[in-house]
Amino acid sequence: LHLASRKPAEKAAALLRWSFGAFPGHEICLLYVHRPSTVIPTLLGELPASGANPETLAAYRCHERNEALNLLSSCLTICSRSRVSVRILATEAEEVQKGMVYLLKQHGIRKVVIGSSPEFMIGKRSSCKDCHAARCAPSFCEMFFVNKTKLIWKRRAASLLAQFAELKSELFNVIFQVKASESAHSLEIELRKDAEEALEVTLHEHKKLLEDREKTEQQLQEILLDIAVSDSRLREANRRCEEVSSELKSVRSSIAALRKEKQKLLQQKTETSKFPEFSLTDVEAATCDFSECFVIGKGGNGIVYKGEMLNRTVAVKKLLHYNSQTDFIEVVRILDKLRHPHLVELVGICPEAWSLVYEYLPGPSLHSYVSSSSKLATLGWKSRVRIIADIASGLLFLHSFRPRICAHGNLKPRNLLLDSNGRCKISDYADRMLSPSFGGADSTGASVYADPESQNSDIYSFGMIILQLVTGKHTQKGFLSEVLPDSSAGEWPVYVARRLVELGLRFCNRSSRNSLDLTPSLVKELKSMLALADQTVPSFFCCPIRHELMYEPQVAADGFTYEGEAIRGWLESGHETSPMTNLKLNHLNLIPNHDLRLAIQDWI
Repeated sequence: LHLASRKPAEKAAALLRWSFGAFPGHEICLLYVHRPSTVIPTLLGELPASGANPETLAAYRCHERNEALNLLSSCLTICSRSRVSVRILATEAEEVQKGMVYLLKQHGIRKVVIGSSPEFMIGKRSSCKDCHAARCAPSFCEMFFVNKTKLIWKRRAASLLAQFAELKSELFNVIFQVKASESAHSLEIELRKDAEEALEVTLHEHKKLLEDREKTEQQLQEILLDIAVSDSRLREANRRCEEVSSELKSVRSSIAALRKEKQKLLQQKTETSKFPEFSLTDVEAATCDFSECFVIGKGGNGIVYKGEMLNRTVAVKKLLHYNSQTDFIEVVRILDKLRHPHLVELVGICPEAWSLVYEYLPGPSLHSYVSSSSKLATLGWKSRVRIIADIASGLLFLHSFRPRICAHGNLKPRNLLLDSNGRCKISDYADRMLSPSFGGADSTGASVYADPESQNSDIYSFGMIILQLVTGKHTQKGFLSEVLPDSSAGEWPVYVARRLVELGLRFCNRSSRNSLDLTPSLVKELKSMLALADQTVPSFFCCPIRHELMYEPQVAADGFTYEGEAIRGWLESGHETSPMTNLKLNHLNLIPNHDLRLAIQDWI
């Protein structure tokens, strides 16, 4: 029989006497739950145990234990006097009722007598401590609630089935708790493993950061050292710059003086320069008395002979049409100043024979190439572009000559000679000045390269030559209707072929608003085409429609810049949307992009 009594000792003695009478001959086991007090009584009032110093707390706990021992000793004395066997089960808990339930479950107690309070007796089971014990005690435990030697309530033990169900439920709870504990343990292991891995990564990164910091500090020291060295060098450079600046001033003054002297010398040379004049005898000796065997060319204004003079091979042109001797000498003075790399050099004159002595070029004329498809195929597109640029350079020099503009008047492939390096030179440029009445016709009649509206248009002739070199076709009627690049010249860069065709057509179309004149910037563009073919054109210089270099950039209503011909073709085909965004344009007006055009020209 197990007993659980309340303080004080009188109540415990009354409970023991009731138990001796109700259960004679049973062994008594006293159940004692010690609840440590949360406060310590002092002279100044109650002090929280958590705020007391260790000595005071230890002394009070010892006092509590002594009181408990006194209570248990009095109970033992009563049992001894009544000759009843007795033992004690004790525990410590913050709440007495929970400690009591713990002892009942822990020791499997089946019968217990509990000293009850008046509250339990009057029916307040839901709030008193005894009610908690009655509710939470194991179902197999039979409980007697006694107050003042009177049994006020008895809770019978449950049946075996109920006990088994309860034990089974408790077992399931225990198993669930074990599994939960194992799951929590495995989760803890995984988390610990992840934490260790994260810690290892963090340590590795920390180590790497330290190494990077060391490297950065080392680089910073090197940079600071370089800065110091650079500052020293800069000071030295500034000092030397000041010295050089003073020297440069003196050099500039010397250069200015030398330039003045050079200008004087050039002026004197110009005033005294004069072509060598050969006698009739010299020219006849050089050409074997103008033998037909020495003829290398014939034209509407003269016959060209090959000869040897001044220890060099020359070409002697005997004029068939000429004016007075005075006009001949006046033109020769002008020819003396016409010196250009792409003009056949005039080396002398023979007034008696009305002849001009030129340098001799061993290479064929351009006519020998354009008149034969097989031979023209030997000229690649780069060679053709170079020839066009050479012609443009020489022609611009003639048209820019002052005080008298020198028009060729008979520009055609027969008058374009190639030297041993494949560079082109213009010949017969003096014919128009020596014989203004000469109309440019050759032995076959009117030149097919001449402007039908003006026999003096070199630009028209140049345009026809460009088109013939690009397309590889002869200048016949209907020629301008087909302008496809000649595939035998190799793979033409698209923008180079398109630009040359455009220039050729505009040079030939003299009466149209699209006509074009030869300018220094245009010659520069032609010279740079070969270099441009080997370079990557910046994307913002290319037309978004054709993806080619723009020569006439125009801004549309969408804010994008296009090649003028391409965007006009887009709009004229009925489109009212942007080629880039496909959104409808606010208007169809185009604005020239002068800044981009200048940038493209500078890049070219």
